[in-house]
Amino acid sequence: MKKTVNSVSINGYTCYKKLDNINNDNVYINNKLAFLSSTISQIHYSTGKNLVKCNIYAFESKEINAFAAKYLDGEYAIALSSELFLGLNIELESYLINKDIRKYFYGKKINIKKHIEKIIDYILLFVVLHENYHILNGHCDTYYSQGKSITEHLANGKA
Repeated sequence: MKKTVNSVSINGYTCYKKLDNINNDNVYINNKLAFLSSTISQIHYSTGKNLVKCNIYAFESKEINAFAAKYLDGEYAIALSSELFLGLNIELESYLINKDIRKYFYGKKINIKKHIEKIIDYILLFVVLHENYHILNGHCDTYYSQGKSITEHLANGKA
């Protein structure tokens, strides 16, 4: 994640809306950010409207992590670590290398890489929706008004 554009500092992290396409990792992260941003912007709640607008960012970290924050008055962010994008892919590939497991995901005719991408999309979407509910439930507003931020961290590898 060397060269970047559209960055903002949140919770002590430099968070990026889009990375320069200087390597395959950046292109991969940009594609996932675009997918997540598009999906979250299309969600309509019971009122038929988007209740809040939040931007999806990536930040550099060797830990699988994510957070939601209010960083300006009326501006919300959901930020995912680079390890969530990149490390998850490697981890899933090592778990799913056994071709027999493919029968549980979309049939046997799809190759393992496509299975992994679908699963990663679902995991990333779950994480973004989880963080979005922190925003919708007012967690970020409470802490923002006190000049603080709230984050969840893994303790001993457990949530």
